[in-house]
Amino acid sequence: MALSALMKGHSATTILMVDSVKLGPPHATDGIDIGTPFEAVSELLSKYSDKGGRVVICGPCMIHNGMAAEQMDPRFEILNAPDVIALLMQSTGSLQVTWCPTPRLSEGCRDALLAANHHRFFKARSWGKG
Repeated sequence: MALSALMKGHSATTILMVDSVKLGPPHATDGIDIGTPFEAVSELLSKYSDKGGRVVICGPCMIHNGMAAEQMDPRFEILNAPDVIALLMQSTGSLQVTWCPTPRLSEGCRDALLAANHHRFFKARSWGKG
């Protein structure tokens, strides 16, 4: 979706949160290919980066998963909660795709969903103000 947005002339930022920060180290996406009709993740990431797509990593999520900034791909920026909220609140639109690795919603995923819903509420309120 983010690559498609870039190809239509929009900007795109992908935020790696909760368990997805494990995709932050260089070459972490190598070998991830779910098959047709989708391209391999590394190929998509390369195209996304070439078109100006931005990838940011949730710093606290990274630490929670036992990882350090030095392990992350140098193309990716590390952000904290206030930075993520500022990024969301400054956007003119957003699309959220959330994947939680267990059938039961993990606490981190639940918190991420609550934050996103909170963002939608305030965006809707700001749109309502002529």
